[in-house]
Amino acid sequence: MVDEVKSTITIVGWSQAKEGFRFLHEGPLKECEGCKLFHVCMMNLEPKRVYEVVEVREKEFPCTFHEKGARVVRVVELDYRVAIERKHAFPQGIITYKPQECRENSCDNYVNCVPHGLKEGDKGKLLELIDPIQCPLERPLVLVVFRRVPEPP
Repeated sequence: MVDEVKSTITIVGWSQAKEGFRFLHEGPLKECEGCKLFHVCMMNLEPKRVYEVVEVREKEFPCTFHEKGARVVRVVELDYRVAIERKHAFPQGIITYKPQECRENSCDNYVNCVPHGLKEGDKGKLLELIDPIQCPLERPLVLVVFRRVPEPP
């Protein structure tokens, strides 16, 4: 079901292992390829997606990358606050995401028009319609909460 949030077990640095900690997974690190925990630590997450720690487990491991070591955590991909065209904004609608083409990076809404963690073509559900956006380029935009539906493996 689309409304269910899928969680994933992974490993993060000891300092990042706090409920509520958010991070952009940059992808596998070459320095970590020989580690026996590489698959759980680096490959359980999708690169360029934003995750939040929702549970910290007791298990700890030494880590050559994180000076204090690493801990096992459960994470979820964040719901995104994004700007979409008003004509596509239907409550509970399933859409294919298309980022806004915008160079107005000083605009207060820029982070919603070009958010980290989403790519053109991502499919997802509009969980909530928040408000119309005052766009300096006069585009008819609405701020929504978007939950990505990952493609099946």
